Amino acid sequence: MEQKDRIARLRGLIKDGRALERPEVEPLEPVIRSGDTFLFRDPRKRGATAEEQDFVEGSLKDGLLVGTFIVEWGYDIKKGQHEKFRRWLLDHERLLALSAPEDVGYKGTYVVTSSTEKQAGDYRTIWAFASLRGPQNLAAEVANEHSPFTRLWNELNQFRDGDSSNRSQQNLSPAATSIRLV
Repeated sequence: MEQKDRIARLRGLIKDGRALERPEVEPLEPVIRSGDTFLFRDPRKRGATAEEQDFVEGSLKDGLLVGTFIVEWGYDIKKGQHEKFRRWLLDHERLLALSAPEDVGYKGTYVVTSSTEKQAGDYRTIWAFASLRGPQNLAAEVANEHSPFTRLWNELNQFRDGDSSNRSQQNLSPAATSIRLV
């Protein structure tokens, strides 16, 4: 019903002398998933203990940790594009990883074979950052339109379905070096 129709209906009710129904309000119970339980920090820098720094350095070197923090994109791709996307990954994924800027690691794109998250998307792309310089280096590289990495970045993102409401992003830090706020 359009607004002008609603207004005309209300005017008719008032003109006829009928009582309007009292509006009702119910409290909403908000669900906030902001991750505000833990403090975000670089466990290789100021504020980290020597033990934490040694743990991170050794764990990165040994392959136990993927990065000092991880960003996971969840998304759907455009309808009918799975085979084309799969082929693009076979042909370009290694190049995307090799051309990533300093302190940035492309760690692959995965399909979700099982999940409790219903609207996080069917695909996950994992980015690992070795330091807080990583996101800055990534932004600078993506801004360089002549960069081979930027070309690959744009091609990867062209497969993502911007019209889908199924998307997510998670930012992860090593639990062993975390600071819990609450």
